[in-house]
Amino acid sequence: DAEIGDGNLGSGKWLRFKEAGTYHLYFKEPVTVRQVILNSFVGMEAYVFHPAKVEVWGGMDNTKMKLLKTLQKTPPEKDDEQGMVQPKIDFAATKLKYIKLVIHPVTTIPAWHPKLYPPKAHISEVFLY
Repeated sequence: DAEIGDGNLGSGKWLRFKEAGTYHLYFKEPVTVRQVILNSFVGMEAYVFHPAKVEVWGGMDNTKMKLLKTLQKTPPEKDDEQGMVQPKIDFAATKLKYIKLVIHPVTTIPAWHPKLYPPKAHISEVFLY
């Protein structure tokens, strides 16, 4: 949509994940992809944490995609980077027409954080290289 999310989580430029969710991308012609970068936001005071896990699936047929890479994050710490965060997910260059990203938000609030609301993850854009 060419609308990169900013610090305003209520701007309509963000997808919010309270539970596992997916992004599906389709290309008319095959493309070669070797890296996925997520434009995400971390604001722990607003219960917005980095995704706990991101799965990158891809293939030439949307019914036969293979797992290209899984990014597994450690549980959030008090001093983790906050604001706009862009985790990079590298994998072997792969020719494909379909990509599926499975976003798994943090499911448990860390012990050091007040537990008033459920945790969530916010993703604005996906960049492919």
